[in-house]
Amino acid sequence: MFIKLQKRDPLVILILSFLTFGLYEIYWMSHVRNEMNSLGATIPSVWLLFIPLTNIYFLYRYAQEYSRVITKDHNFVLWFLLLLFLVPVAMVIFQINLNKLVDQ
Repeated sequence: MFIKLQKRDPLVILILSFLTFGLYEIYWMSHVRNEMNSLGATIPSVWLLFIPLTNIYFLYRYAQEYSRVITKDHNFVLWFLLLLFLVPVAMVIFQINLNKLVDQ
């Protein structure tokens, strides 16, 4: 099943992330995960975010597949560190790159 990439406003993502105390981050990751998986990524279930230590594995795989499928670079360690320490900033950058794909 192919899920179409959705264009989202990065500023709204940032605002909702702060207003919901991070709950929107999980919602956003879930939807973007589904979109990336429809493009050929193999990101595991978002439920791993709620289990200690597996949440780090989830972020690692998320960054790895984002790097492979979306940006097509080999900087997944950089994306992983950004996701691990600065989630809102990572979300904005990720969404900007996703929006570029939508515009193509």
